[in-house]
Amino acid sequence: VAVGLLAVVPSLPYATSGDWGQPETTLAQLLTQLPKDPDDGDYRVAFVGESGLLPLAPTALSAGLHYAVSDDGEITLRDRWIPPANDASTWLEQTLELVGSGSTVRAGRLLAPLAVRYVVVPLTPLASTDDENASTAAPIVRTFVDGLANQLDMRRAYFSSSLVIYENVAWIPTLTKLSDESAVLSEQAGTDALLTVDLDFDTVLRMGETLSGDPSFVEEGTVHFAAPHSDSVVLNVGGIDVQSRVAFGGTMAFDSPVAGLARLELRTPWFHLLAVFVQVAMWALAVLAIGDIGRFRRRSLLRKSRRVTLLESEDVVLSMNETPRQP
Repeated sequence: VAVGLLAVVPSLPYATSGDWGQPETTLAQLLTQLPKDPDDGDYRVAFVGESGLLPLAPTALSAGLHYAVSDDGEITLRDRWIPPANDASTWLEQTLELVGSGSTVRAGRLLAPLAVRYVVVPLTPLASTDDENASTAAPIVRTFVDGLANQLDMRRAYFSSSLVIYENVAWIPTLTKLSDESAVLSEQAGTDALLTVDLDFDTVLRMGETLSGDPSFVEEGTVHFAAPHSDSVVLNVGGIDVQSRVAFGGTMAFDSPVAGLARLELRTPWFHLLAVFVQVAMWALAVLAIGDIGRFRRRSLLRKSRRVTLLESEDVVLSMNETPRQP
């Protein structure tokens, strides 16, 4: 008994406070300082660091360094879904690697078409304020933070021993009408055009909780959507559908010839619906084959044809599908 009491002595300080050594501040609490649904437009947050410290499923950049991306506001289930690799994700990865290697001082301009406004770097697990033995960040994470500090278009918004947040002052919103000069730049692929000047926009279009969001009035011109290019996304302006084109080599833009209320719409092609129907039908057939639904009918027929002897006498025999008869 005495040995058991001695074993619990080290845990008494944690038990009395009730926190059991858990962090006093969580990452989610620190992220509440980032603007939610701001008037200046929707944006994205890039998390970079060790995989175990990121709040979302990580994607590897290099040995020991990973990243994840979320929309502004609270992290939702939609943010936890990792889309397939595409030109936009490759663009983001290459830019972050340039920061880590110290090969650019204009990462903000390179990230602007992706609507990345904040880069959040968790350095260590968030520990209690009285924890003097908190581990230090991995060297590769420290190197990345040093690269952020050298950027001409990145402003340090928050810094602590556990977390660093940098704001991209060259960002543009997720959905916006570009200025005439930026619209011309959007037709060029590669980084050279982006490095020459900050992107500019005239009108901010709100995304809302869905892709379409509320319609916004825009003048004729180029509307940019910071997402991988897809022919299924259409911009409807005043009842006229405007098809997308590739912008900046990875995102999408819509060159609208008219002014009016604009709304993004996702058009699902008929062959996609057909493919879904065929897949559902195949799954249904597979379930029928595996489950062998016909066995229930066979059991029913077997019960109907089974002879039953009533009482202890064999003088009367009753068949389930026949009238009683004498043997």
